[in-house]
Amino acid sequence: MAEIPKGRTARFAAAGMFLLAAACSESVDKKEISKQDFGDKWPFTVDHGLLRCIPPGQVVFEVAGTAYAVNRVRQPVKHFPPADSILRAKPHGSSNKMSLAPIIGLGLDLCKEP
Repeated sequence: MAEIPKGRTARFAAAGMFLLAAACSESVDKKEISKQDFGDKWPFTVDHGLLRCIPPGQVVFEVAGTAYAVNRVRQPVKHFPPADSILRAKPHGSSNKMSLAPIIGLGLDLCKEP
């Protein structure tokens, strides 16, 4: 087996660490969620979808192949349309939309899980 010069060994190790860090930062934690999980607090007009967290804290809800931004982050990893178009109105004819707070909280918890 050929010996690798010492200078190259350090460069290979550094390159490996860089690739490992890049792969970890791109990881996406996800969970299937539904109206049944949240009851009256379910904010969406669809019955279920995939909740994802893209580190460090971008929460996304995906339904029928389209991903929507659930929270606003200063520097998003990726740009998604806002979830406004799939939000339910509050009950009793209010013009306000349902709160995304429970969904955002769950999504951010996904980012914290190992």
